[in-house]
Amino acid sequence: MSLTTRLLGLLAGGVQSKPDGGFWMPEPASTGAPAVDNLFHFILWLSVFFFALIVGLMVLFVVRYRRRAGREEPEPSPSHNVALEVTWTVIPLLLVFVIFVWGFKVFLDLNTPPANSYEVLVTGQKWKWLFTYPNGHVDENLHVPIDTPIRLVMTSEDVIHSFYVPAFRIKRDVVPGRYAKAWFRATKAGEYQVFCAEYCGTGHSDMGTQVVVHEPGGFARWMT
Repeated sequence: MSLTTRLLGLLAGGVQSKPDGGFWMPEPASTGAPAVDNLFHFILWLSVFFFALIVGLMVLFVVRYRRRAGREEPEPSPSHNVALEVTWTVIPLLLVFVIFVWGFKVFLDLNTPPANSYEVLVTGQKWKWLFTYPNGHVDENLHVPIDTPIRLVMTSEDVIHSFYVPAFRIKRDVVPGRYAKAWFRATKAGEYQVFCAEYCGTGHSDMGTQVVVHEPGGFARWMT
């Protein structure tokens, strides 16, 4: 099955296969995922609220104050209202400030791995991922122990790729000639899909692999 087919299945209803998954994303499986989801839902419902408010008032005014036959011309009205203008300026400003502070904190948490993180080198190339472990072993799947901070040091051998694990809510562009870093701590054992989220050529849709999260003791046995 190609990456495109799997991704379409995920968007169209693949999230239903996991009981705790939401409409937009699969079930969260890392320590950083809930913070990303909370911020996303806050911005989403805030946008829905103001969209409904503005469009609702617009429709109300269009209907209530529409031109009617025989109706007198409206009387001149004030050109502005200081209290109203201050209100609709200050409230959005405060909300944007809250989003900025909240988002910046989440950004720092997602980009500051713990000092004791287990490091894996990730190499992107047309059209697969390679994972190099500290002992020199290279694998096409990323194997990690559960509840352990994993630090990924990533680079590309050819074009720009993007390492994306929806269940962990991490995505990082992988650029040739540079090293990008990301980290996560998996909270649930299992297999999680990895996508390339940057179009990288004709085989882009097949550039998929898995993160295999092992139960306690399972990673050491696999490494052996």
